[in-house]
Formats: sequence, C-alpha cells, structure tokens
Amino acid sequence: MRLHRMQDIAGCRVVVDEILKQDSVVGELVRAFPSAKVHDRRKRPSHGYRAVHLIATARDKLVEIQVRTELQHLWAQQSEIMSDVSDPAIKYGGGSPENKNLLSANSELIADLEEAEQLVAVRKAGLAEAMRKVNEYLAALPRRVN
Repeated sequence: MRLHRMQDIAGCRVVVDEILKQDSVVGELVRAFPSAKVHDRRKRPSHGYRAVHLIATARDKLVEIQVRTELQHLWAQQSEIMSDVSDPAIKYGGGSPENKNLLSANSELIADLEEAEQLVAVRKAGLAEAMRKVNEYLAALPRRVN
C-alpha cells in the first residue's frame, strides 16, 4: 500500500470487559480528541467484526484507536486464527460457507449478549432509583407518624 493512501500511521487497541465500559471509554476518547472520526461497527458490523474505531490526530499524525469488548476481541481473534489456518479471505467476507456461518453466528450471539447486558444495566438503574425513593419514603415515615 502506498503511504499516502494509509488512513493511519499508528494505532492502538483498548479491550474492556463489557459494552457499557466500551461506551464510557469511547466517550472519554471523543472528549480527549473532539475532532476524531468515530466508526461504530457494532450495529453494522463488517463481515461480523464489531468494535468502535476512532481516527484521531496526535502530533499532526492520524492514529486509529480500536475499542473492543472482551467478547468482540475474542471474535476478532477467532477470525484471525481461522484466516491464518484456513483462508485469508475470511476476514473480508470470503472463505467457506461453513466458516462464514460460524463467524456470523458467533457475531450475532455476541451482539445479543451485549444487548442483554445493556438491558440489565438499565433495569438495575431503574431498580436502584426505585429503592432510593422507597428509602426516602421510609425515612420520612417516623415524622409522619408523630
């Protein structure tokens, strides 16, 4: 590849334990690099690949920062290994139908698990708010009884 066609000259990867942390880290990076371009490949994956990429500028050079969850990272490693062992085209949507189906199914499973993770977090936050209100009500009861 010609140097002038490269999108970035340096890069790094951040792997976090879960999707809520991924959202948090991406938010922090966007605040640190306000002009960064964000490519969110979670809702529209590239051949099953899910992650968030930021293209930021540091010292007048483009830097790509990949932010993945552990599950997204495991999927990417699986894809890399299958590419090395079986067919390099796997990473770009090629390869045998069996391998493509396996990667696709695993990618969808990860998306479902991470969506469930987000729903649980929302429910927990709602439960915490409800408990706070109950505790406020209970704390005010002795004043109401007197």
